Amino acid sequence: MWEEHWNCKGSIIAAEGMLYIFEEKSGNTGLIKANPEKFELVSSFKVTRGDAGPYWAHPVIHNGILYLRHSNALMAYDIKAR
Repeated sequence: MWEEHWNCKGSIIAAEGMLYIFEEKSGNTGLIKANPEKFELVSSFKVTRGDAGPYWAHPVIHNGILYLRHSNALMAYDIKAR
């Protein structure tokens, strides 16, 4: 429905009406409202753990936890609705 330039290409996963994007070049991670009308960035951060190199691992969500892996590091973020 729309196209938006946000950093670089990467992986996307969806849960609870939100999109979680994990950019492959520098580890930028964003939370976007799944809205067919516009790109609506809610929050973002940069993954700083793991060895140098591209961020190619796909994000995973299980039981309200977002898992992001970069080389030898695995990060877990609680994304459960409160």
